[in-house]
Amino acid sequence: MVESPTRGWIAPDPQEGTRGIEAATQAMSGYFILNFEPWLPSDRSAKVLDFGCGTGIFLRLFRDRGFRDLEGF
Repeated sequence: MVESPTRGWIAPDPQEGTRGIEAATQAMSGYFILNFEPWLPSDRSAKVLDFGCGTGIFLRLFRDRGFRDLEGF
């Protein structure tokens, strides 16, 4: 995982491959729950579009919360 000491962001380390993405997803999970979960629709069939999804970390977190109609680019 790569961390920015000044900006507070976390990103997967390309050297770690899939393991890095999993580690970044775990690290972002608490942030996601705290900041986004209150705003999520209760209807888990709602469409989710992640524009500029990068590695898909947020799409994975949506999927983990039961959303199935996900699109990212």
